[in-house]
Amino acid sequence: MGKAALVAVLAGSVSFLVAKAAPVSGHGSRVDDLVQLALVSLTWAAAVAAGLWMVKSELPVDLRRKKTAVRVS
Repeated sequence: MGKAALVAVLAGSVSFLVAKAAPVSGHGSRVDDLVQLALVSLTWAAAVAAGLWMVKSELPVDLRRKKTAVRVS
C-alpha cells in the first residue's frame, strides 16, 4: 500500500501542475470547466498507471476480480 500511496501523491501533484498550467479562457463556461476536468483526469489516470507500472506494484492484479470455479453437484 505504500507504493500505491506514493504514486497517488505524485499523480495528484502532476495533475495539479497541469491544472495550473492549462489556461482556461476567461469566460468561465461549463464547457471550459469540463475540458479542464477531462485534461486533469486523463493526466491523473496516466500518471497512476505509469507510476504503478514503474514501481512494479501488485495493486492492479489484486484489484482484478478473481474468477470463481463453478461447482457441479
